[in-house]
Amino acid sequence: ISKNQHSEVEVKRFIPKSFIPKNSFAEKLSNLITDENLVDVLFVVQNEKHCKESYEEVEHKKSASDSDNEVTLLQQSSVRDVDNDGNLVYAHRLILQACAPGLAMLCEPYANLIPVPIDGVDVEVFKIAMKYVYGLDIERNEWKLHCQKLVDVADKYELIDLKLTAEAACVEFMAITADNAHDLLLYADAKNCPLLKEAVMKFFVNNKAEALRIVSSNILPKSGSLLTDLLAVMTAEDQKYVQNEGKFDDSMKYKMMDVSSLRREASERGLDIDGSRETLIASLENESGKKRKRGEAE
Repeated sequence: ISKNQHSEVEVKRFIPKSFIPKNSFAEKLSNLITDENLVDVLFVVQNEKHCKESYEEVEHKKSASDSDNEVTLLQQSSVRDVDNDGNLVYAHRLILQACAPGLAMLCEPYANLIPVPIDGVDVEVFKIAMKYVYGLDIERNEWKLHCQKLVDVADKYELIDLKLTAEAACVEFMAITADNAHDLLLYADAKNCPLLKEAVMKFFVNNKAEALRIVSSNILPKSGSLLTDLLAVMTAEDQKYVQNEGKFDDSMKYKMMDVSSLRREASERGLDIDGSRETLIASLENESGKKRKRGEAE
């Protein structure tokens, strides 16, 4: 079966009636990330100046060392020096290259076991981000407590899947009120989080007096996209348009979809699901146009 055909065929999993042990991959992977003997990347979530000094110290001592054993001992000594506060996070270049290319690029200038500085990030949040990179389970309470900080970390290090998941957690767990709606809207716009922006827009639709106050006070940036997003939410909330959706062409249909539906549609078509609402719509419209041309050619 070809790769393209495989994506269109429903794969039926074999579920035996007899007892079999569960796949131990996740458990082994969890142990892998904490095994000091197997790692080749050491992130240090702390002051960048301290990490740079540690790196320079080891490089200087390495140049004066004649054996590999001495170099290894020097590297381990450097690790102990920077790990006084428990801010050391282990990783593997192969995993990072496959699942977190932004972090992999960050490690390129550093030799194996030389501390790689991570600054401006809470250590607990970074450890949760690394759990996500390794495909490990993240507790619901961890999402609830750190969702916005996880968006920040994911945005900083280009962890796209984590960013989209953390954004969805923000929508689920963060209460949008008259006091924070303005700040959340600006935050969502700056971080390119269309799902969170849409949630704030829904708050404005349901609280028109608050929306009028913010707009009239001129504290929002002059952005055409914000107005477009607001109109899109208002249209989606209007059941009359939703019921008649099938009468519209693809272009209008996409403009009426909410962000989650746009992302689902893009994912099903193998398109990039990251980006603004406008980017998602343009990508889907472009794909629909190509599909129509292929149909006409046939």
